[in-house]
Amino acid sequence: YRTAPHPTTAIVDLALATLAADAADLLTSPDAERLTACGSPPCNRYLLRHGRRQWCSTRCGDRARAARAYARRSNPR
Repeated sequence: YRTAPHPTTAIVDLALATLAADAADLLTSPDAERLTACGSPPCNRYLLRHGRRQWCSTRCGDRARAARAYARRSNPR
């Protein structure tokens, strides 16, 4: 039993192939050493470091700063 391929399948395949090629290019380029994990503990994303940037997004940065502030308030010295 054969079915005709759906047009969306070709679009998805092209998008995945483009992402895979871009990832391979990044990991084999000189920029690969700038790749680092996000500094916010629950996040599992990666980013290219530049300057002092530690987080993948402002949302993760806000979460990390809020956690630090909460820790300071809950453990007064």
